[in-house]
Amino acid sequence: MKAIDARYVDTSRDMSVSEKMSIWMDCLKGIAILGIVGFHFFGDRTPSLAAAATSVGGGGDHLLAVARSVFLQATHFGGQGIHIFFFLSGYGLSLSEAKATLPPRKFLLRRVSRLYPAFFVALLFVVALQLITRQASLGPVYLEQILANLFLVRNFSSEWIRTVNGNWWFVAAIIPMYFVHIGLRRYYLARPLLWLGIAYLISISYKVIISVALDKNIIQFDAGILNPYTAFFLNFWWIFIAGMAAQRLGLFNKLIGLDTKKLLLLMLVGALLELPGILLGYSLTGRIFNDDFFAVAQICMMSALVIMMFPLQKLMHPIRVIGASSYGIYLIHHPLSKTIIFFFPGISSIFQACALFVVYFLVC
Repeated sequence: MKAIDARYVDTSRDMSVSEKMSIWMDCLKGIAILGIVGFHFFGDRTPSLAAAATSVGGGGDHLLAVARSVFLQATHFGGQGIHIFFFLSGYGLSLSEAKATLPPRKFLLRRVSRLYPAFFVALLFVVALQLITRQASLGPVYLEQILANLFLVRNFSSEWIRTVNGNWWFVAAIIPMYFVHIGLRRYYLARPLLWLGIAYLISISYKVIISVALDKNIIQFDAGILNPYTAFFLNFWWIFIAGMAAQRLGLFNKLIGLDTKKLLLLMLVGALLELPGILLGYSLTGRIFNDDFFAVAQICMMSALVIMMFPLQKLMHPIRVIGASSYGIYLIHHPLSKTIIFFFPGISSIFQACALFVVYFLVC
């Protein structure tokens, strides 16, 4: 760390463990939302980016198609950030429970009040945006889609999953986890590792069933079609429980006790876990299972990276701000991206796309 520019090092005082934990959580969320927003913004623009690449060097469309296949399909790039949100949801919930266990009614009111009001406002905003810009028309079908989002049952139908805002499935998946938490919390808070094993066994069994259904042509697989079969959040529940287990077992205290060499080793472990996930991602069935590798990989790599950056408080501050605003950014970024495409479908250069992304992200 001696080589680090002193202008960016905060040496004014030592941080408490709780302060470091807050920085860790905010920065993880900030990194995750940057990946998700970038994934949607540039992923949605693949055709126009391919045209721009072709106009510059010829054959760029083919190269871009290959890159898109690797990064957006095999690696779930961008989508990996969602694992961090599920993990931190479980971690934060366990942290709250450690301070005070609320009665079921108060617990639900507190949790839902943190998510639903912002979701409701975002729903009104997006519907108004789509109607005003004529991206949608108010008819029976669109009204049905609005109601499916309003009552958080959008994940139960392949006809609803991509409607209004395709990435809102996360909200519809996290709320049921809170209901399950009420019934099981005294069990898995007392024996977190046991219940993490149970949650993962349920998750992997579910995925095996989905893979068999895919093999038998009962369902067709893609990221959107899989989500209705995750209406009961079985695909991600174990990551949520892993966050709770991590808090109960004092994972963060152990992480901040690691020296730089061990943190680098942890990052290497995370990077190595990405590889089998990428290899699995080259097959349709494998993509059902590779998220498990990506979830652990992202948590290992990003946690180690953030902790190594603790001395660089001034550089980390923008990431913290983004992380603190991540839920709001998550709620509105994709509809805004779609609106930009609706009015400006073409992009003349990669530089223009990057400049547009910066402006777009600041707006979000």
